[in-house]
Amino acid sequence: MSVRRLFPTTRLRDLMNAPGGIAVSTALSRATAALEEIRHQCVDAIDDKIENIARLGASPQMHAQAIYHAADEIFSEAGAFGMTEVSAAAYSLCALLSTNEGMRAAEAIAVHVDALRVLRHPDVCNDAARCAQVLAGLKAVAERFGADQCGAC
Repeated sequence: MSVRRLFPTTRLRDLMNAPGGIAVSTALSRATAALEEIRHQCVDAIDDKIENIARLGASPQMHAQAIYHAADEIFSEAGAFGMTEVSAAAYSLCALLSTNEGMRAAEAIAVHVDALRVLRHPDVCNDAARCAQVLAGLKAVAERFGADQCGAC
C-alpha cells in the first residue's frame, strides 16, 4: 500500500511564492515599526475610552452596551500594544457586563474604571506584584456578580 500526498495549489501559496514580495521577518518588522509610530495616539485613545466608561457608568441610565463596546475596544487595543494587565482588566469588565447582575452594578463598573486608571499608571504597570493584586481584586468583584473570568485575571 502506498500513500499519495497531495499539495493543492492555493492563492495564498501562489502569492507567497511570487517574485517581488517581502520576507515575513521584514513584514513583521515594518508592522512593529508602524505600531510604534502610532503607540502614543492609541494609548491616549485608551485613556479617553476609560474616561468615557467612567462617564457612562456614572450616568443615571447606565449604558451597558456602550460601556461593553468601549471595554472591548480597550481589551483589543491594549493587547495589541502589550498592555496585558490593562487588557485583562477590560476583559474583566466585559465579563462583568455579560451578566444580568453586572449590567446593573454601577459600583463594580466604577471599581473596574479605577483599576484601569491605576494599571495605566507607570508605577503600577511596571510592578508585577501590584498588577497581580489589582487583577485579583477585579476577579473577586466580577465573581461576586457571577462573571466568568476564563483565566483572564
